[in-house]
Amino acid sequence: MKTNSAKFSLYNVMCYALAFIVSISFSLYMTEFGYSSILLATMLSIMSGMLLVIRFLIPRIINTARCHLVLKISTLVTILGSAVFFFLPGTSWVKPFVYTLFAIGGYQFQMCLTDPWVMKNMENDPGMDYGKVRSFGSISYAVTAVVYGWALTKFGIGIAFWCTAVLEIIQLIITLSIPDERARISADKTRVSWKSILQKPLFITFVLCYLFPTSIYSLLDNYMPVLILSGMAAGIIVGIGAFVLVERLPAKLFL
Repeated sequence: MKTNSAKFSLYNVMCYALAFIVSISFSLYMTEFGYSSILLATMLSIMSGMLLVIRFLIPRIINTARCHLVLKISTLVTILGSAVFFFLPGTSWVKPFVYTLFAIGGYQFQMCLTDPWVMKNMENDPGMDYGKVRSFGSISYAVTAVVYGWALTKFGIGIAFWCTAVLEIIQLIITLSIPDERARISADKTRVSWKSILQKPLFITFVLCYLFPTSIYSLLDNYMPVLILSGMAAGIIVGIGAFVLVERLPAKLFL
């Protein structure tokens, strides 16, 4: 495995571990602190909205070589947002709002950078195995779910901030060693306009088929805790069924 592959693999390990600790476990944190399911649903909606905006910013961040800068800022705001939520006394709505805006918002930048940053570096490192790099993240997520769940049960929710802070710092150290260069646009490459893309029915069909299961996944990922807390078993079953039904649709049609 080449140097950059190893670093990107570690980046994925850290980032997917933080996915469970910072983002997925947020519903648990809210419940443990006694916040209502309505406020939780509101925060989760804000999360989804931020993610849409951030994804539009990622290509420019990568192409202009601002990955390191964004990672420094996002690490800082994620740790600060977590500190406000876990250490500020009281149960004001301000605490989960700050956590959502800063801790989860900062983390979303880190997660959204993983795949496109790998692909950009593959231009200079064609030997990089994207499949292996990506698999480390999936393994890390599964392991973290088990280990972190056990740790919370044994040591309590007080470990949440420290786990976040330590992993964020380790992740930042790793990512600062990864090349962050401006995108190279060769003279023989013509710029593809949005109009020409929209004139390709197969591409549009693929995008729509991809967005459908992805939107269902995001909905389940965000609102599953709210449905569980509300006792809406039927809604959970229908949601999971819909997700399973369409999850492989794009692959079946185009691969």
